[in-house]
Amino acid sequence: YLFAMLVLIVLQIAGTVLCMYNKDNIRRNAENKFKEYISKYKDATSDEYDAEINDIVDTLQHALHCCGLKTPYDWATENADYFLLYGFPDSCQCDVDYDDSTCVSIDFDITDDGIWNKGCNESFYHFVKENILYIGGAAIGVVVI
Repeated sequence: YLFAMLVLIVLQIAGTVLCMYNKDNIRRNAENKFKEYISKYKDATSDEYDAEINDIVDTLQHALHCCGLKTPYDWATENADYFLLYGFPDSCQCDVDYDDSTCVSIDFDITDDGIWNKGCNESFYHFVKENILYIGGAAIGVVVI
């Protein structure tokens, strides 16, 4: 049992070091994947609709109060067909009365609501920085268990 626990601890430390060493590659891959998901985002009536992709994008944008990868305009460049027909997805929309400067009104959007003006990469990394102690604590808890 002790040997198995030591092996798991060493593997977890090695995994952490690899993640720290490759953080730029991990970040680039995550950004490329999110861009890909934006480009594959479709209306539910489309033959190419993939509920899983739409759910991932919508969940991230809604939870992190963000829109697009780097800016909301990523929707116009990465998925112009969707954007021209529907504007920004509902998950980009926020209440313009929201007490935060990150919710702005966009004149050319089809809806009257505002949208989040931050990209999801910025929001995600801000979330990680704000919660790094909890994330680290969870990792330590896994080691202890």
